[in-house]
Amino acid sequence: MGWDTRKLPKQGRSEVLAYVLGYIQHDVKQAYVTENAVYLAVLQPDDAMHRPGNVLALVVAYEHRDDGRTAFKFMAEDEGPYYTDAPPSLIRKLSPPANQYAKRWRQDCLANHTFSDGRDEVVVEFAN
Repeated sequence: MGWDTRKLPKQGRSEVLAYVLGYIQHDVKQAYVTENAVYLAVLQPDDAMHRPGNVLALVVAYEHRDDGRTAFKFMAEDEGPYYTDAPPSLIRKLSPPANQYAKRWRQDCLANHTFSDGRDEVVVEFAN
């Protein structure tokens, strides 16, 4: 899937998170926001395509563009996203990985947080 753009003023991380949460139709367990991505632990719907109670990661990359639009790219962990800053607390909320791409992505995220540089982070826990 490519990038989707919206006419939004340049916003802070909290506003980007609010937009993404308004767009996502899943039960969100945890959200983590960096300067260029939102990481979500989401409960998949119980239907014929998903295991009941399965929690997976969604990555929403975003960038503010010069034309005043904000671009978003939605990726599931099993697609092997190239954004790998999800925190260990989010990784621990997930069900077993669906494939090797998800497994590798989780390993890369954990490796990145071994050497955390203390950047400004927004983590939101949901009590559902």
